[in-house]
Amino acid sequence: MNTQLRLLPPSPVTTQITVDIRYSCLKNDSQSGKLRLFCDDKILDEQDFSGCNISGIFSWNASGQAGAHTFALEIIDANGNKTVVRERLTVLERSVRSPGIIDGAWIGIDHWSDQEGRLWNTELRTFDAADWREMVRGMHTLGMNIGVVQELFSNNCYVDAHTIPTDGYHGKAYYPSQLTPFRKEVACDDAFEAMLTEGDRLGMYFFAGVGMYAWFDYSAESLEWHKKAAREIYDRYGHHPSLYGLYISEEGMGNLRNGRNDGTEMIDFFKEFANFRDTLNPVLPIIFAPNIFYVHQAQERWNELTKYLDIVCPFALQRMPEDDQTADQAVQMLFEITQKNHCHLWFDMEAFDFEPDNALKPRATQELTEELNQYALFEKVLCYQYPGLFNAPSAAKKPGGSATVKAFEAYRKWLKTQK
Repeated sequence: MNTQLRLLPPSPVTTQITVDIRYSCLKNDSQSGKLRLFCDDKILDEQDFSGCNISGIFSWNASGQAGAHTFALEIIDANGNKTVVRERLTVLERSVRSPGIIDGAWIGIDHWSDQEGRLWNTELRTFDAADWREMVRGMHTLGMNIGVVQELFSNNCYVDAHTIPTDGYHGKAYYPSQLTPFRKEVACDDAFEAMLTEGDRLGMYFFAGVGMYAWFDYSAESLEWHKKAAREIYDRYGHHPSLYGLYISEEGMGNLRNGRNDGTEMIDFFKEFANFRDTLNPVLPIIFAPNIFYVHQAQERWNELTKYLDIVCPFALQRMPEDDQTADQAVQMLFEITQKNHCHLWFDMEAFDFEPDNALKPRATQELTEELNQYALFEKVLCYQYPGLFNAPSAAKKPGGSATVKAFEAYRKWLKTQK
């Protein structure tokens, strides 16, 4: 019997939000029994069940609940055998939705663009399993306990500019995959396994990057490939407690146009992928990270799309086009839509600036903390990215050099003032 309990969002949260308590019990028989859901010693829900698979979502309002809590899912079968799983949650008393810190970060096993990753890609590709575990410990030190792996396959091509349906998929995997014979040229045989192993020990949360098929490609062919990839990824890594959810690597535009239609293809993709996710494990949240440009042009499409997403995590708030609405207006619109459709709104905050040749370098800590205060409607803030932009002083390898250590220490110093 596989019994899981997952909180969305994970700890910490503030008193201004509602938490999804997601649970599932996958059994090998149709035996009946009883399910109980607890917060501390209080029963939140109790129901009888029968059948092989049980799942659900209980909405828990954190208002007035500041402090530490333990949630428990208790399954009692017809013979009286009991299975209990638990999750802990810290609720902060705040007047805004955001905890006010960087809760996690994107992780590129290497960066998809050698130009943008010029300052770190060469060294990052030398990372072995010990280096990846050390990197995870560095994230944990900064309270960045949510990791989103950018992609577990590399295929740097674009929608409508490839021949995958006719010539086959030639992307390169970052782990030993049956979906492609090609492997990415990195030293570590399975960096994600190393991250999850360390994440299990530290109580962290990781999203698996299901992709890359092709940038912005949400075609029917892409959907079928993503199903195969998600199945293989879950079969390989699903036993790790720190595997928290699934990230669709292809990203997207705020107006939900990918160059080929009016956005209906993307809606169909996520609707079908969410149904497929339920066959793997219904507690796994799906996260989608588009830019936030021209979202007002797609209000109806966003209203439909968010019915099939668990988390929307927009980026580029400080780079709004001149003919667009303000970032605050765009965030407010997405907030209202996600609230209506019981979808969660997080922030993909850019932790980088550009060198003259477009290589990425660490952004000033003061700018990051100002954005944390400015955009308080988000439940969680994840930054792009940790590798190459932050490094603990004790790290054996420091891709990106001394500037990344300064960024790490400056943010850690600021973080201590927040506690």
